Amino acid sequence: MADKIIFLQDSNSEQLIKSNLLTELQLLLEHFHEKISRNAQQIRDIKTKKEYAKAKFIERGGQDWRNGKFVYVISAIHAFLYDINCFLKKHETVLQQICEIRSQLHCSDLYSSRSEISLEGFPNYVPLIENYTTENPSFIKQRTEKWFELRKKAKVTGSTIYKALGMDTLKKQKEYFDHVICGVPEKSASATQLSNMKYGTENEVNGIATLVSRIMPVAYPQLQYFEEGCFEIKDENKPFMVVSPDGSLGKISDENQNRHSEVAVEIKCPMSAVHKEIPVRYYLQCLAEMEVIDVSKLVFVSWTPTTSTAFEIQRNKPLFKKSLDIVKDIYCCENSRKPSKLSRDILDMKKQIADECRKAKFMGEFLSASNVDIPSTTKVCNVEDQQYTTETNGTNFKLIANVSDLLTNLCDIVNESYELQRQKASEAIVFLCCDLDRNWSKNPFRWAPVCWFPKGYSISTVTVRKVLEQVHTECHKAGIHIPAVSFDGQWHNIVTRSASGKPITIYQLQKDVWQEAERTSKSDIIKVLSDLGKAFTWTTWTKEEGTTSLCEYPEYSRVTSIKRVHKSVWLPEGERVPFISLEAWNRIQKKNLSTLSVNDSESETSIPSTLLLDHVPIEVIQRNEHMANEKTNSDVLSHVTTDNDLAEELQSCNVDNDAWKTEIQHMQELQEVPIQSEDFDLSPIFSSENTVNDGGESPMESVNDDVISSMINTEESEHILAMLRTNKSTNTKNQWTDISSENLLEKCSTVKGLLSLRDVDLRIIARYLSKTRGVKIRESDRKNAKVDHISELLGLDLNSVVLNKTDQHRKQKKVKSLKDLTLSALSTKVPKQVLNKTFAEYIWPDRLAVWKSQMSVREDVTIGDLTEQHSWFYYPEFSSAREQLEVRCIDSTHMLTRARRKCCKGGIENLDNKPWIKVALQKTTFLSLAMVEDVADPMSASMALTHFSEAVENEMLKNGDFRAASLCNDIRSWWKAEDDPGIPALQRIKMRLSLRKRLLAGIDFATFPPKVMYIKGWPAQLWEALISNIDAKTFLYSLCKKNAYNVRAFKQYVGETFFAELTNQDKSGHGTVTVDNFSFFLGCAVEQMQTRLDSER
Repeated sequence: MADKIIFLQDSNSEQLIKSNLLTELQLLLEHFHEKISRNAQQIRDIKTKKEYAKAKFIERGGQDWRNGKFVYVISAIHAFLYDINCFLKKHETVLQQICEIRSQLHCSDLYSSRSEISLEGFPNYVPLIENYTTENPSFIKQRTEKWFELRKKAKVTGSTIYKALGMDTLKKQKEYFDHVICGVPEKSASATQLSNMKYGTENEVNGIATLVSRIMPVAYPQLQYFEEGCFEIKDENKPFMVVSPDGSLGKISDENQNRHSEVAVEIKCPMSAVHKEIPVRYYLQCLAEMEVIDVSKLVFVSWTPTTSTAFEIQRNKPLFKKSLDIVKDIYCCENSRKPSKLSRDILDMKKQIADECRKAKFMGEFLSASNVDIPSTTKVCNVEDQQYTTETNGTNFKLIANVSDLLTNLCDIVNESYELQRQKASEAIVFLCCDLDRNWSKNPFRWAPVCWFPKGYSISTVTVRKVLEQVHTECHKAGIHIPAVSFDGQWHNIVTRSASGKPITIYQLQKDVWQEAERTSKSDIIKVLSDLGKAFTWTTWTKEEGTTSLCEYPEYSRVTSIKRVHKSVWLPEGERVPFISLEAWNRIQKKNLSTLSVNDSESETSIPSTLLLDHVPIEVIQRNEHMANEKTNSDVLSHVTTDNDLAEELQSCNVDNDAWKTEIQHMQELQEVPIQSEDFDLSPIFSSENTVNDGGESPMESVNDDVISSMINTEESEHILAMLRTNKSTNTKNQWTDISSENLLEKCSTVKGLLSLRDVDLRIIARYLSKTRGVKIRESDRKNAKVDHISELLGLDLNSVVLNKTDQHRKQKKVKSLKDLTLSALSTKVPKQVLNKTFAEYIWPDRLAVWKSQMSVREDVTIGDLTEQHSWFYYPEFSSAREQLEVRCIDSTHMLTRARRKCCKGGIENLDNKPWIKVALQKTTFLSLAMVEDVADPMSASMALTHFSEAVENEMLKNGDFRAASLCNDIRSWWKAEDDPGIPALQRIKMRLSLRKRLLAGIDFATFPPKVMYIKGWPAQLWEALISNIDAKTFLYSLCKKNAYNVRAFKQYVGETFFAELTNQDKSGHGTVTVDNFSFFLGCAVEQMQTRLDSER
């Protein structure tokens, strides 16, 4: 590419045109146009953040901030903002230059560098004629009276299809449905929304001016802009959808002067920042415009007063057809029902739209232009004959001579943008390969640097893991066996999770199970819980010889022996199943429940049922004879009926006498309460017998004239009736399909008529009146309260009608089964958080079994002469690339110093820092008050060792602080296993286990939700890292080739020694080296290492 740029710089215009590099130059400039546009957007974002930071520092510095401690950082930000402003000015100059050259390379002289143009005199602008009479909607000028009439007839428009599908929100979809289908007035837009819409409408012409004078000469030089009207999409010859593109780009044929569109146009004018990608809410609108114009692509222009962006969208016929079919199913079917939830297709489509928006081609930034009205006519458009005549002035093609200047400016601005966006290095990450063997010789190297790179202010764990995997793989290819990796706590997840993101500690598994429960919907959890126990089959079982009682148990494939405990049957694995007595079983067997059938043609009250007395255990009845005084005797039971579902529930229940007593009383209360049937018949309500009141007068006649004016009118009754017909709760069995609006109007004219309606019907009426009358009526109120509010709003006389409860249409409702009652209670009474806990505890054994099955080691092991088995908290990860097990752990020194800092602040196992303060005040040890209260030198390992020293422990024992002394002992024992030499491997493991047992004591991973921040007062990350470190060091013995290793080989000492030697090479004495100096020093260290390893030096 460099030689091509040199050739371009040395060539003149004539040579360039004749050469084959003209096309390559166009592609090169197109690439740079997109690149510098993206860079400018990113730098503007940085400018916004810097301005915010500057304002915050000035606020914190106060009025006298120039003399405060933040003056230097404020000055640095101010200087950085100055550099950004200079860059943005240069960017505008280069952007103008690159657009001019690209336009001239396309042989177009239409590019205008002026910020104001007149569309009426622009050659490639073809408008529609004002007030032209035509039947073709595509030639009807937008925002005219006829255009508004066409849009009113449509149920959906291009700009509302996103809301109509429910992709905005379900609530807005319901409001849109009520407006389109039921005629409910739309919610008035806020002042901000009205201002935004007005701004967009007024500046749309400026977006067109930018398109024709700046974008088209660069991207579409051979096309013209055609103003468009609207297009109709019909359903059964009826207007269903109206789409109004902002224009199209095409050509005028020479033969008959007809226009032929090739590209659709959509223009948006946001009040805030320019769009950096296609907003999701506009994508379907763009697809609709491409469909109606029948073109393959669309240019999307986002205009602001300073800059504009342009995107190119490709046509997607299957996606638009899918969205159109869904819209028609909702708004065009004969019995439309208001959506109650968003379907899975809608959610999947929204994700697909988001992906398509990201795939849209970014054409670049363009300097914005604005339109200025100048009374002149340069174009004539005969709409009826579709003939166009255009006066254009051509100019000879001239290429700017200083193409080399443009290329130089492009290189400069790319470099400047990189420097402005570059994060300055703050740290150096070095990979040191250490020898795990125990070697006492002095000459061999203990470690060697194999890789390093500078790090910015932050780096993600994913990035570090990728680098680590690459370095590890390269070492493996070189024949270096690396079974363990150690680092500080910045990248904790590398220890606790595998490269694929799977948990390798049981604590991470617990968090994953909890997240799974939280992501599972409430309905799915209830479904899983409701399916439990369905596989049980009852059979008879006789106990062993010597016992007289008999019982029944569910047939279970794993059952080899069972026992009865407190009226329950327990399987060997500890699972509890229902238990019933033999007498009850025999009585149930005698009942031929299978002969009971339900006639679908009969009413609900004719369903065959059995008596509750038939299913209550005999011992319950015999032991509760005293219940006769409380009206719960067998006389009551003999009148309470059950259905088949309830009978099955009663047969499988294990309840005591008190529970039966409570249940029987509850069943009696249900019998006494009349419940309105769900199968509500509206025919008697709207019959001729009910159209007059008790006085024989018409309901409308009994109302005063001044009240009629506030009552529901005919148009409103039609809207309410449409809402009642389209609601799934009110029209479940087409109760409102054959009811006329006049009948509904009559019922809404009297209090008695309102009382005859169901509660769900009154909810719809209350909802409509709340939206149209501006009065809030709570839908959750009781039925009578809603009737009072509606009657008061409509001016009905509540005293004129006395409600007789016996006149209400009621019928007896069957008692629901225990299963249905339980599911109902779970759905309505139990919070999702409680169900999350239940569901997580239910799925935990299965998830734990899967986790253990993925372990590459034995689940339970016995260490040395220890009697108890050792269950792993952590297991090593298997690398498929290197085909070996590998452990990763946090550096022990880092964890020791962190434990000391937490102890100084207090909180570990509910211990405060008072025991250490007592010892410090006694001045009998090296522990000082500053080391505890001020946490002096927090990263020092020697300070941490003093904090947990044996002398401190002994003083605590004298002071009676036994728990704090025990903590010191366990941490010091663990550290000795990590640091002291000459200790056998088995002894080291035992020394670590005391701290491990302490950390895991009282922890039940089957209990949810898991702890997040602190576990027994320990920071969760430190707690998990300590246990993982102990398990990893135990595994490492078997992973090393010699089954032994030097415990100090991969500790922080290696890194500290390396950086200390590296810093000693800095002769400037500044203490902190630059990136260039560090690279030089590291190179010197590597050369010295190679020299020392050279046997022939």
